[in-house]
Amino acid sequence: MASKYDYKLVNNDPGLKVAISELRQKIEHNALLAVDCEGVDLSRKGTLTIITVATEEKVYIFDVLELGKRATVRSGLREILDNESCTKLMFDCRQDSDALWHQLNVRLTGVCLKSFELELSRTKHKTRSQRTDEVESIYGFRRCLELYLKDEDLLKMKDEGSKLLKRDTEVWEKRPLPDKLIQYCIVDTMAMFRLYENMKDVEEREGARLRVASEKYVDLYRNKTTRSFDDFETNALLPLDIIPDEGTLSFPPADTKCTRCKRLFPREEFTKTQLKNNEQKCRVCKEIKRRADVRRKREANSQDDFLYLVDEQRSLKDAIYNLKRKLEHNSSRFIAVDCEGVSLSRHGALTIIAVATEEEVYIFDVYKLGKFTFSGGLSQILEDKSCTKLMFDCREDSDALWHQFNVRLTGILDLQLLEILYRRENDSATGQTFFGAGHSHRNQRPNDQVESIFGFRRCLELYVGDENLIKMKDEGRFLLKNDEEIWKKRPLSNELIQYCIVDTLAMFSLYDKLKGILQGADQIRLRIASERYADFVRCKTKRYFDEYEKNALLPLNIIPDKGNVYFPRADTACTCCHRLFPRDEFWSSELRRRGQRCRVCKEVARRAGLRILRHNSWAQNWRYRGIERVVTKSSKLDPSKGKTPCHFDAKERTTSTELDPKKEENPWKSWGWILFILVTIVAALLLLAHMAHLRVLMHIVGSFEFFDITVCNGTANNVRLKNYEHHTCIAGVPVATVACFCTTVVPVGSFFTATPAVTAVAVFAAGPADAVTGAAVGILTVTIVAGVGFMSVDTAD
Repeated sequence: MASKYDYKLVNNDPGLKVAISELRQKIEHNALLAVDCEGVDLSRKGTLTIITVATEEKVYIFDVLELGKRATVRSGLREILDNESCTKLMFDCRQDSDALWHQLNVRLTGVCLKSFELELSRTKHKTRSQRTDEVESIYGFRRCLELYLKDEDLLKMKDEGSKLLKRDTEVWEKRPLPDKLIQYCIVDTMAMFRLYENMKDVEEREGARLRVASEKYVDLYRNKTTRSFDDFETNALLPLDIIPDEGTLSFPPADTKCTRCKRLFPREEFTKTQLKNNEQKCRVCKEIKRRADVRRKREANSQDDFLYLVDEQRSLKDAIYNLKRKLEHNSSRFIAVDCEGVSLSRHGALTIIAVATEEEVYIFDVYKLGKFTFSGGLSQILEDKSCTKLMFDCREDSDALWHQFNVRLTGILDLQLLEILYRRENDSATGQTFFGAGHSHRNQRPNDQVESIFGFRRCLELYVGDENLIKMKDEGRFLLKNDEEIWKKRPLSNELIQYCIVDTLAMFSLYDKLKGILQGADQIRLRIASERYADFVRCKTKRYFDEYEKNALLPLNIIPDKGNVYFPRADTACTCCHRLFPRDEFWSSELRRRGQRCRVCKEVARRAGLRILRHNSWAQNWRYRGIERVVTKSSKLDPSKGKTPCHFDAKERTTSTELDPKKEENPWKSWGWILFILVTIVAALLLLAHMAHLRVLMHIVGSFEFFDITVCNGTANNVRLKNYEHHTCIAGVPVATVACFCTTVVPVGSFFTATPAVTAVAVFAAGPADAVTGAAVGILTVTIVAGVGFMSVDTAD
């Protein structure tokens, strides 16, 4: 993989001089550079071992450990990194800048950071101290590669290096450098150029703001006299006052220090109570502390302290009371709701409802409590519009609750829809078009302009990245895959309880990662979309449970267009999903023949057609390879296994013919079939002579030495074999004709091909004058022909 890019490992003085000379030539031509540093605990206290500098054509990997710090700096690398006129692309350079300055006395300048890939909006109608939820998450380099480049090769190279670093944290100090680490360095620099191209429109539009933010980001750790290295200093949140507000390149005067991160902010960042108690904390530090408190409480307490399994009426009352009290005292926070069951829908079985706050999880056993679950007070919480409920794909949950227990879910924020809004925002930032953009008529939007929806596990993997959560989720899914009725079994296994915990508590982490895009009108759009999503299958009088109703595509007319909270008037039904759409969703030709289909249904049908095409192509190849017979035999031996070609093991083939079907002999080349053909031709000639009264043909046949035919009254009565002096009755000729017909019609190589021919010859030889000789000739003929026939059958099989 490394050979894809041109690179040079610089670990000696001659190579160092050549590399610096080539870099200087590139700088003279105003070339962009990508810079990245690596080391053990990279910072002012750690060890800086690798400096990677790349142009768009070549990567230079400077081995600081081999070259020495003084030689590396004096060679001219310092002048390159200090050069303000040379633009250097970096990704989160805080630790790199800190290590270069305090270890090599190199001050990075001219940095353009690609970590700020999105234009961040600021809420101006609130004072700073009231913006409690306005903190922004920042992504790692791999996540940006996955979001914007989608290059599997780069991701694979990055992952291989990450695995090596995870196994051995000291690997950067070992020599020679492993090939996987070299590839890792190449990816970390060359991918920056592609990210830069992807975000070039943001650079052109907001280049000045981006450069101001980059300079502040570079100085964030470097200018500190002492560092704490705690969560308040190093975290996955964007520090405040890094990116200037839109329309300005400056920041308000800062004169008040945060007691946690030790940074200066304007006095209005803090509340009066905080200033009075001298415990001022900025928004980022508040969020860090809140997350730490939640995590500490979960770790300090056992599972029984934050998990409540509600399966009795007495515990139900206590759980409902605690939930209502939590909601009253924490009106700004949310609860997470998730339903589980067997074939969860109006026709399935709803067995579990999990409701969670950020500190506690309540698992209501509906299978045991029945309707008392909702009459005891849970229905009031689920139907309360003022209580915001985080859910993920609430369609089936809403359908089951309404049709089984008459509970109508309200106040929903569906995270599956929030993730789609998040993707749309990212696509618009990178210049990509998304659903419905740029077309005047709905029916002119191509079918590929439909959006895929991700499952909960996929979203955890993409945005949260917590391996423990994903592992717990996978363990539960494994149980559900093996036993679909497991939600009805009591007591609930520990794996299923953990599964319910993940499905609720992880929603808060996912919401924190995605909520950055929710600004004013977008939150209203999400709430409207969530309500429509909950009604999507709930309001249907009849459900079909087919691919048009259940698929991995976002239904149309769920999320309002940007800047709008209404949908166009719908009066025409799609013939597949049976939903109403505006008439201009369909083509006039579709409406004429009453076969109108929406874009989503067209895409579903197209994908189904591709699956059928692939299956037919696969089946044809399977038959061509001659393996189908062996699979059929294996299935007959053990019908319970239900083997298909996908499960077929090539080791089951035993014979040489089955191992290589191309070596199978052609049965027509066998000498036995030549004899069959000759016998059939003779029988046919005799029939023609007998039926058509052709004396000429009889004389022609009789002219042969082998036969002597006597003709009386225009009919061939006797045929005499000269060599045996026996007379044979011609009465067997019609039977021979039937044998000829059967030989032609019945497939070659089957058992029924040999039988008629044997019968015909036996009857043909059944009437000689000498009974003993005729019997002997008949038996001999039957034996020979039958042997040839059965041999042909074996050859064909």
